[in-house]
Amino acid sequence: MDEMTAFERQITGELDRMAGPGRRVDAMAMAHSVAIQTSRWPAITRRTGGGGLPTPEGRGISMFSAVKLVAAGAVLALFGGLLLLGTPLAEPEPLAPAAETATAEPTYVPPVSVSGTMNADAEGVEWAPAEVGADVTQEFDRKTKRGGGGTWTFEFDDPRLSGVAYELRSLDQIGPKYEYHEGEAFTGTIELVNDAGSWVGSLRGFATMGPATRHWHIELTGTGGHEGLSALLEGVGPYGSAEVEGLIFPGALPEYPDPVEAPAE
Repeated sequence: MDEMTAFERQITGELDRMAGPGRRVDAMAMAHSVAIQTSRWPAITRRTGGGGLPTPEGRGISMFSAVKLVAAGAVLALFGGLLLLGTPLAEPEPLAPAAETATAEPTYVPPVSVSGTMNADAEGVEWAPAEVGADVTQEFDRKTKRGGGGTWTFEFDDPRLSGVAYELRSLDQIGPKYEYHEGEAFTGTIELVNDAGSWVGSLRGFATMGPATRHWHIELTGTGGHEGLSALLEGVGPYGSAEVEGLIFPGALPEYPDPVEAPAE
């Protein structure tokens, strides 16, 4: 019993030494467990007919000493493995943050003042609505035309607004029946086409007599290569032509606000 107690103390000391400072290990309990297991070996040895292990000098080592030797080695190997498992692994170096994708800054597109001309009946252009003409009616104080078609040649100092325009127009010519009208109001739709894309929109205006002069207001929205642009044009000229000025600008035309309600008196 004293020999086993000494063995336990020896194993306990070895385990404490391997654990090192800062680690709390119940080495005594582990050594005592090994001692209990080794106490069973003499019975196993008797059943298998084993005896002492020979030494080079011919002296035998007691089975109990051999058992203690083997058990001590097993405990130390096991405890060494536990120490390795308990040793914290080196933390992996943090990955470098991925490079942020640069967000492209929006490009400023300034408005551009334009000027040019528009002339009726674009040369070499055939268009069915222009040939069919309008639905005409004569009333007491006006002549009405609905849906008449026409073509125009636009020539501007900015090539984005140069091309062939197709127009459908409705108008009222105001004046006494069967006499020359004294004024005109008109509305219409228009598409201006060139190699880069097209412009679609609306037109409206009026005509005065003496001499006969038309005043045009045209609103256009770009498509195709002109996508994202709008244009406002104002033209003045005799029937069949006009001198035009205007503005090309980015974005859409602002919507009209709600109708005005004048305050009650």
